Amino acid sequence: MLLQEPLNNYNAVRPAVAMMTDGRFFGLRRSAVTVSTVGVIPRILQLADDLPGVSLALSLHAPNQVPVNFSFSAFVLALSF
Repeated sequence: MLLQEPLNNYNAVRPAVAMMTDGRFFGLRRSAVTVSTVGVIPRILQLADDLPGVSLALSLHAPNQVPVNFSFSAFVLALSF
């Protein structure tokens, strides 16, 4: 199964999370919503600004498994938190 990186499709993820946490729709607490990522640092920081309180799951892979990991080292990722 081929899965795409959600934060590379941020323009769709942001309104989806907003709808899930909106009381007129699903009304979930932001802390009950988790977005998974392989570590797209600029989007992680944007997610923190746009949707504070949303949980983040960081998937760790071997560097040869996920091409996006070549852009951001684990050290730089750790510094972003």
